[in-house]
Amino acid sequence: MKDSILNGVIAGLIAGVILGILTLTVITPLILKAEVFESSVTVIKESASSHEHVNGEETPFFKRMLFTMVGTTTLGVSYGIVLSIVYLYLRNKGIKKGLILGFFGFLFINLLPGLGLPPNPPGIETIAEARNRQLWWLLLISAEIMGIGIFWFIHRTLRNSYKAVAAPAAALISLVVISIPFIVGSPSGIKYSLVPDEIVTIFRIASFAVAFIFWLFLGGFVAYFNKNLLKEEY
Repeated sequence: MKDSILNGVIAGLIAGVILGILTLTVITPLILKAEVFESSVTVIKESASSHEHVNGEETPFFKRMLFTMVGTTTLGVSYGIVLSIVYLYLRNKGIKKGLILGFFGFLFINLLPGLGLPPNPPGIETIAEARNRQLWWLLLISAEIMGIGIFWFIHRTLRNSYKAVAAPAAALISLVVISIPFIVGSPSGIKYSLVPDEIVTIFRIASFAVAFIFWLFLGGFVAYFNKNLLKEEY
């Protein structure tokens, strides 16, 4: 187990550096562009009232780069450890399995939450308060954990007696559970935006793309560094 955790740390560090580079080269320029539009508006009129918008000082590039790299490597190591432990207990191993594991990480951590709470650049005010968004996010994560647990339990229980229907039945029930937060409704509405729709769309697509690349690299590196470890050793 110690070797697996260490491998997860190494994989996470490398994937985190890649994420940091992608963030600085793809996401940061979009953020800076959005901040230009945000800073160009000083007063927003809404519901017959004015809201003053005060600009903060621009963060120096070196400081921004340092914070970004520290954040992405920390994130990479955290996810790398989790992914490495999960990978250790997979029946079949290999780079392909690692990539699949990375895809599911992207699906549950970025894509599904992003469908309900899409990533937004600076200059966008959402209708829901931060607390409501956090509560919905926690509800979704809880539903995902329950859905994965239900899938594992049903599939394991039925796979011997009802092999043909075990996986579809487990997947269907899990999908229903994970869909509950979306049925309840996600607090994703925008109150107002100081940024052109084109930049918002590009920012969201870029955010998902960067996250997808990160998870694939992380899954691949986890599989690569754990290639000599077998479950039976533990």
